[in-house]
Amino acid sequence: MSSPPVPPPPATLPEDRALDASISDAMARGHVLGVSASVVALGNSASPVVWQGEFGEAAPGRPVTAETLFQVASVSKTVTTVVVLQQVEAGAISLDAPVNDVLPFQVHHPRYPDRSITVRHLLTHSSGLKDNWDVLESTTASNADFHLPLGESLRKLLVPGGEWYSAKKSFSKSAPGSRNRYSNVGMALAAYAAEAASGRTFETLAADGIFVPLRMSHTSFRLNDLRRDLIAEPHEYKRSSYVALGHHGYLDYPAGTLRVTPTHLRRFLLAIMRGGEYDGARILRQATVNEMLRVQDSSLDATMCLGWFQEQFSGVKMFGHDGGDPGVSAEMWFHPNGQNEFGVILMMNSEPSDAILSEILNLLINKGSSVAKGGHIRELHVTRNTSRSRRLLAARSRSHEDI
Repeated sequence: MSSPPVPPPPATLPEDRALDASISDAMARGHVLGVSASVVALGNSASPVVWQGEFGEAAPGRPVTAETLFQVASVSKTVTTVVVLQQVEAGAISLDAPVNDVLPFQVHHPRYPDRSITVRHLLTHSSGLKDNWDVLESTTASNADFHLPLGESLRKLLVPGGEWYSAKKSFSKSAPGSRNRYSNVGMALAAYAAEAASGRTFETLAADGIFVPLRMSHTSFRLNDLRRDLIAEPHEYKRSSYVALGHHGYLDYPAGTLRVTPTHLRRFLLAIMRGGEYDGARILRQATVNEMLRVQDSSLDATMCLGWFQEQFSGVKMFGHDGGDPGVSAEMWFHPNGQNEFGVILMMNSEPSDAILSEILNLLINKGSSVAKGGHIRELHVTRNTSRSRRLLAARSRSHEDI
């Protein structure tokens, strides 16, 4: 798959140089090794790309470039959701039918065996599934993909008698459809439902349904599909130096191991902003996009759409997702406002404080709002809370906090 020509960024303006300097300053204060980011706006006449920037290093001695891939952690779930909804459009699965209808094994909540788990439950984190972090962390592959097929892994984890099965650790006390509880495994099961119903692997569905038509070259959930020298390596800052953490391979990989550049991820984002189509390629129908971005049950969670979140940033509605894995941070959001829509993508190979992450995201959002055609959105002050980061979710689960 050849890469499409990348439109040149706008001519460097004084405000862009100021933005670049502000990001570099925040990175230095927050000990962020590398950043790649993009800002888009539908109302920009010349090109939807209004700013892009690469900063720092993908690994010590290797600078971040426009071709550098980043793991985007839970931002991956937005792509996985589209894969699942494509199978809904194809009639292979139904959002509200029992997911067991398409699985080659049966998943039942042990406390509520007569309450069916649906695909809608899985995409809204209301299935009653929870993440067994003892298993998810102990089986993490280092610098490799997870070694088992998705279905085999989930069978071992969620079916009684499986090697990793635990009724207590993999299922919450809540019945399916009664409470939102963030679940990486639930998203992975939704991905496997699409795989089982279609007879094609999840990776093939993602490539054929999204990456190829949108010309997102060098994009994959699997390390083996990619050139390692193009991927930014996750790092943490410890004792005054950067420590490489290596790449991660997870049992629940559809929930978090997408690796992509902002250049290519913005093509996906623009397709969603444009109602499911970009550059001649349609990946979802307009009606499906509308349903995906609708808050599903405000009595459970006023921010939860299908796989996406609707959040208020200083009172301004934004759709998207954040992501955090060890040594990885990512954000992807857009403001829906017709031809005044703008979107931002931020990728890092570090996990800075919420304050630094918020500072850089603020810079990008305010850049987008300032260039959106006819936009008069006031300057925003976003405070990010990385409560959905993999590291924090695991820590909270082990301390028995209610997450």
